[in-house]
Amino acid sequence: MNLLFLLCVLCVTFTGLCEGSGVLVDDLLNATVGGKVLFTTKLTPQDPPVTFQTVIWNFNTSRIISFSATVINTTPGYEDRITPFISSGSLELRNLALTDSGEYRVSIITSDLNSQSGSTTLMIYEPVSNVMTTTSSPDLVEFISSVHLSCSSSGTSLSFLWLNGSSEFTASDRVTDEGSKLTIFNVTRYDQGPFSCRVVNPVSNVTSDPVFLSVSFGPENTRLNLSQSQLYYEDGSNVSLTCSAVSRPPAHFQWIGDKLSVSGPELKLLNIKMNQTGNYSCEASNNKTHRSQTSQPVFISVLQRISGASVKSTANPAVEGNSVNLTCEAAGSVFSRQWMINDSDLIQTDTMTLNNEKSVLSFQPLKRTNNGKYSCKITNPINSDKAEYNMVVNYGPGSVQITGPHEINVKHTLTLTCSAESTPSATYTWFLNKTEILSHSAVFTKDVTEFSDGGSYTCTATNYVTGRRSTAEHALSVIVKQPPSCNSGCIAGIVIACCLIVGLCAGGLYFVSRRRKQQNNLSHGDTRTGSTGGGRQNNVASSSNQDEIYEDIDLEQPREAAPQSARLICTSQEEGTMNLLFLLCVLCVIFTGLCEGFGVLVDDLLNAPVEGKVLFTTKLTPQDPPVTINLVLWSLYLSPIISFSAGGNTVTPGYEDRITLFISTGSLELRNLALNESGEYRVTIITSGETHLGSTRLMIYEQVSNVMITTSSPDLVEFISSVYLSCSSSGSSISFLWLNSSSEVTASDRVQLTDRGSNLIIFNVTRYDQGPYSCLVVNPVSNGTSDPVFLSVSFGPENTRLNLSPSQLYYENGSNVSLTCSADSRPPAHFQWIGGELSVSGAELKLLHIKTSQTGNYSCEAYNNKTKRTQTSQPVFISVLQRISGASVKSTTNQAVEGNSVNLTCEAAGSVFSRQWMINGSDLIQTDTMTLNSEKSVLSFQPLKRTNSGKYSCKITNSINSDKAEYNMLVKCSTGGGRQNSVASSSNQDVIYEDIDFLKNQEGGTVQPELEKNSS
Repeated sequence: MNLLFLLCVLCVTFTGLCEGSGVLVDDLLNATVGGKVLFTTKLTPQDPPVTFQTVIWNFNTSRIISFSATVINTTPGYEDRITPFISSGSLELRNLALTDSGEYRVSIITSDLNSQSGSTTLMIYEPVSNVMTTTSSPDLVEFISSVHLSCSSSGTSLSFLWLNGSSEFTASDRVTDEGSKLTIFNVTRYDQGPFSCRVVNPVSNVTSDPVFLSVSFGPENTRLNLSQSQLYYEDGSNVSLTCSAVSRPPAHFQWIGDKLSVSGPELKLLNIKMNQTGNYSCEASNNKTHRSQTSQPVFISVLQRISGASVKSTANPAVEGNSVNLTCEAAGSVFSRQWMINDSDLIQTDTMTLNNEKSVLSFQPLKRTNNGKYSCKITNPINSDKAEYNMVVNYGPGSVQITGPHEINVKHTLTLTCSAESTPSATYTWFLNKTEILSHSAVFTKDVTEFSDGGSYTCTATNYVTGRRSTAEHALSVIVKQPPSCNSGCIAGIVIACCLIVGLCAGGLYFVSRRRKQQNNLSHGDTRTGSTGGGRQNNVASSSNQDEIYEDIDLEQPREAAPQSARLICTSQEEGTMNLLFLLCVLCVIFTGLCEGFGVLVDDLLNAPVEGKVLFTTKLTPQDPPVTINLVLWSLYLSPIISFSAGGNTVTPGYEDRITLFISTGSLELRNLALNESGEYRVTIITSGETHLGSTRLMIYEQVSNVMITTSSPDLVEFISSVYLSCSSSGSSISFLWLNSSSEVTASDRVQLTDRGSNLIIFNVTRYDQGPYSCLVVNPVSNGTSDPVFLSVSFGPENTRLNLSPSQLYYENGSNVSLTCSADSRPPAHFQWIGGELSVSGAELKLLHIKTSQTGNYSCEAYNNKTKRTQTSQPVFISVLQRISGASVKSTTNQAVEGNSVNLTCEAAGSVFSRQWMINGSDLIQTDTMTLNSEKSVLSFQPLKRTNSGKYSCKITNSINSDKAEYNMLVKCSTGGGRQNSVASSSNQDVIYEDIDFLKNQEGGTVQPELEKNSS
């Protein structure tokens, strides 16, 4: 029998049947330990059946079974594990063990001596089981923590595939995949999983239970919402604020606002008050990430309803020529005021002024045309209120005149009517030749006129509200018959005569007075002389631009005039004479009707400071030859100040050393002014040709001084604090103007001006409210500016930034890296570094001789100890790599035999980024029998072919350097053939006979092998 077998083998070999007849279907079969496999031939049962002389199966170089029609020989150890299929020559092998892996060959000799052979490789694997995923730490912080996932499993020839959900999780710059180990650097919120590990070998695959990672992140997108979002809220209303943020775990919330100490996602402001006006924000903090974020502030403005509007006057009654203020006030939050007169918008004139807040309407001076119904409407966004004030301007009496005849026949009825411009109506008193004849009547009637009724009638109009009075005179002649009329020349002669009489009287009085003075001077040994001077008018409050000014001298004459006494000192005995002279002059002017020329003064209104001086300038100019001025009268209201005539000048006591009269123009300088000298000044000037009248108003003010600013608190926090600035000053009739540097500060929704502008309130200060602030105080005669005040407004941190030096994607192990942190903050922020196990503070972090273990995200947290706010920078990822060294390519076998499985492994020390395989100096092109794992570290040949011989090289690279290794592989030849099939076994046979060692014919007889029949 052994001889027969040997002959068959030699015959087959000799005839060259090992060159790929390919009787087996599969080139490679995979099966599990304890399983079974069917080695299937390409032969199929036929009818009538083909008789096999001999079928021989070998495992590697050892026989398994040989059988013919009558004899079956089974190698020990296979007796109960195999089943041959006589009709096709196929073989089933059961109860497989790892040692059953190898090459299986079959030789078949049919009855007609045709020989067929084939080979296949069987790989036995333990099935995958007990797949489990473990994690280094399930509790992670975004951008900071790294996590290691490990997959463990039973089985042989395992491959690992990581899944995130249902998607494959592959290597990247943050992820390293080492097969059974997966590392994720600087996890993000999207790295939470579920992660599972799928373990695969050629015969089975199992997926682990999912693992979830808990990645803490945030807070981010911190937002504040108002339940009722509006610009303004009424005092006493309710406001609800809610805070939200993107955070895991959920953030803790702390509310930020003036004197607030509330935590939680909701803040309820019940029955809110005006003092709660301000910015509100919330700070979200995460106790896992140790980060915090503050929302953008929301400004809540609380207003009181306006009520109790009123308009009040500083003067009751209001008198023309005086100064009057109307003040518009109300309780509540005042935004704006609108003034109207007689239901129309108020149009300001040059005598009206409104302060900055429009709360005070000033009249300087008051005019009769200012009569009317004034209304002030006070408004805020909540409501409005209106107040009215009827102002009646009291004036007069003025323009007093008497109407009636100047001549009347005796025994006729006389009617004289007196009228005056006056509010309220004037009260009239009648005098005849200075004797009172009637009171409280504007009409004087005498039914029967006598000669004694002729003379000078005087009507005195009195206004008891203004306290002023004015007179008019009327001459009446009682005649028997009509006298011839007097022409204009006659009248002029009478006037001149009257003036001459008055002049003579004045001259006589002056002469007597002069003589008395000279006698007194001689008796006391004292001589006083006057000096003349002249000057021209200048339109300023006080002037030194005169030809000559003599201090303490009351009279100035033209240079061409003859010297005369410049000063008259009145004694007590002479006061009656002086007053008489003044009265005669006034009566003369009135009597002659020369009072009809107003406007000789340049200025309607003059302003001057206390203790200062003022020049009342006339429109008259010195002439050549000079115009003779016969009379100059100056008075304050109806009280005389000085009178000058040819006979001398008279000065009212109290003015002796304080005035200078300029004779050439009639102008008057008044010095050492006092507040009580404010009022109306009038002048009457009689020249040789005409009479000039004029009036002006003088306002005396205390000068501005001692301007100073005080502040409630110079140490403030942006969006939270409010500040009160108060300006104080000495002076009268002052106005306030606030300046921020050189720009005017005006009222707005955050800025209020109160108390006539002396107080400045800034709500919820910002960094741009630091100043310098100064207060400009002004009145009509002076101004003063305070020293500047600076506010310290704390803000930030904001724009927290992190910079790397040097800035690059990757750093070599052992190099030095410097990080600096900056932020916009006042005062400067404190910095804390975040990353790994860092506990470093300060604006700079130096990483010296950095290691790969320090790879990760780094960020810095800025903190302001004034605002109590924090902000964390965006993280910067630092990737540290080791240089690649010691590259090698190793094989799983020293003898590469065709048909076996071989793995080439490419390895190196250092940080591996990529591998590139080449063969014989060219890029490797994979065939269907070659596979590369996901990292390209293992090149597998299943099965190995003789064409796979060659010089293999593997280039390993990272961003720092690269290294290369080579391996020469020589594949030894092995016979066999067939077509590869990827299934483990096949049952597609016509007949299977378990544990039967021979085949029978259809009649039940034994079939003898043809080879035995023909043997000798």
